[in-house]
Amino acid sequence: MRRVSKCAFIALLAATLVAPAGAAPEERVVIDGYLQARAVITERPSGVYDIEGSTFTIRRARVRFRHATEIARFVVELEGTARTGPVIRDAYVQIPFHIGQARGPFTFWVGQFQIPFGYAVPSSSRQNLFPELPVGFVEDTVGLALFPDLRDVGLRLSFEMGRTQADLAVVNGPGLADADPNRSKEFYARIKRRFGSLEAALSGRISNQVIAGVDRQHSIWGIGAKVTPSFGGEFTAEFATGRDAATATSHTTPRTWYIEYDRPLGGGWLVGARYSSFDPDIDNVGVAGNTGEERGAAFALAYQFDEHLRLTGALEFPRVTTSLGRQTATAGIFQTQYSF
Repeated sequence: MRRVSKCAFIALLAATLVAPAGAAPEERVVIDGYLQARAVITERPSGVYDIEGSTFTIRRARVRFRHATEIARFVVELEGTARTGPVIRDAYVQIPFHIGQARGPFTFWVGQFQIPFGYAVPSSSRQNLFPELPVGFVEDTVGLALFPDLRDVGLRLSFEMGRTQADLAVVNGPGLADADPNRSKEFYARIKRRFGSLEAALSGRISNQVIAGVDRQHSIWGIGAKVTPSFGGEFTAEFATGRDAATATSHTTPRTWYIEYDRPLGGGWLVGARYSSFDPDIDNVGVAGNTGEERGAAFALAYQFDEHLRLTGALEFPRVTTSLGRQTATAGIFQTQYSF
């Protein structure tokens, strides 16, 4: 009954929001979205691909509604997957500041949005070459992620002028659609600056979490760089580390990083290579039973038929730590993406 009601809600929302054909441009609702259908084969589960064997799955099916006026912009994005029913991924209003008749450098956000941290976290899965983000930058990796979720609810202020972009945000902290269990909030900050073909980003999060009734620090910082063009393609590297409150009397030091190079080959072909690493606690690297450690290479090849259809094949070879020590896990992914 719950799933039926969600589907009915989506249909009602679409019927309510879409303006008649004769509506003025500022009254129209723009609708876009995409579908990612996959075949996945894995040998030994990893943090990103946690099922061993082979499976067909709908990784993402998203529909986005956008409406803009002279003073504000409204966005709602809905998502369904093979494992979950329809959920609201994005739901926010953007209000740009104006200086006279011209738009100023500041934009105010309110609602549920992607957290501003580095490059991987706020990137679009619709545009990314690899089927999944680097391990460590995904949400809730084996329950030990640096990021409980890649979206949260709160307020955000963005600044953009010339080659500089900056963001400040205050959010609940637990993640997508979860209530805040205490009065503490999470504060995010990110600044990006372009220097010719090089762009650098510095990000941070200051927050607390309650462990056994005690407020403990739960903060991270990160640095990243992007070079475009780089030998005809794009090179991205990112590093993040933090201090995680494991219990009321102890903490862990998680760390993650990746390097990635993506390049168009011409004729609609794209190729990419990536190496990523994640460790929930660097104090015991490679120790048997230290679940969550993962590092390894990945390769992707995609063909873009037109603006709508893309086929992608990817292979990932992570080394994961289990109760037996380090072992190799292999994942093969074939993905069909249709966007509109």
